Amino acid sequence: MVECLLWEQDVVGSNPACLIMCDSKNYYRKLARQAVKKQYDEYMKDKKCAHCGNDDIRVLQWHHLDPSQKDANVPNLVSRYKWKRVLAEISKCICLCANCHCIEHHVNRDKYKYKLKNLFLPLPFLDT
Repeated sequence: MVECLLWEQDVVGSNPACLIMCDSKNYYRKLARQAVKKQYDEYMKDKKCAHCGNDDIRVLQWHHLDPSQKDANVPNLVSRYKWKRVLAEISKCICLCANCHCIEHHVNRDKYKYKLKNLFLPLPFLDT
């Protein structure tokens, strides 16, 4: 027997009444997302910017040291994946404040520059 966290009652298999009343699958997913968010918030409490030392968690961001190894943005992972996956992505990053992160990308813009010329193909009617 499994106990429904919402109704605190035993749920037998795929009890249609329970699924109709609380849609427990989504409820449990929401609980899991909240748990990962809570772990992330605890993890961020002792972090600070690697360049300037700013420790205000409202402005801290994750900078990928090697852009080719980037799978996803850390905040997107926090809202969708398990804590283990979030930590794996964080291990590829350094913590920077928003200001230092912008400076880092500006100083190393050639390293992060996208190949725009491949993105925009020439239009045939303009080649006259």
